[in-house]
Amino acid sequence: KIPFNKELDKKLYNIGLDFTKHNYKVIFEEMDMLSSDVRREVLNCTYPALYVVMWAILEGNTREKTWMDQQMKTLHITKENHAAVKDCIKELENVRSISLKDQERFTSPW
Repeated sequence: KIPFNKELDKKLYNIGLDFTKHNYKVIFEEMDMLSSDVRREVLNCTYPALYVVMWAILEGNTREKTWMDQQMKTLHITKENHAAVKDCIKELENVRSISLKDQERFTSPW
């Protein structure tokens, strides 16, 4: 477990939101039919739900040996995506699959 860090949690959340905003066309082609103001509002309002769904999907596959196997099975991450970042994540290749337990935080040592 790691100490709760609101700034870090917010930063990670914003990275995911920013990625979703820049890549929504790959998943949600219909979003192009909306005006940019409506599209921005929809993404900002629905991303928290997508975040929860992502963790639920990962939780359903915690029996995978590594987090890479877990992602390959559950998320839209292809072998090509992993190959492109392989040098950057070499040390992480054997990390066990992640679950909601990994999101537990504490704010007090008691």
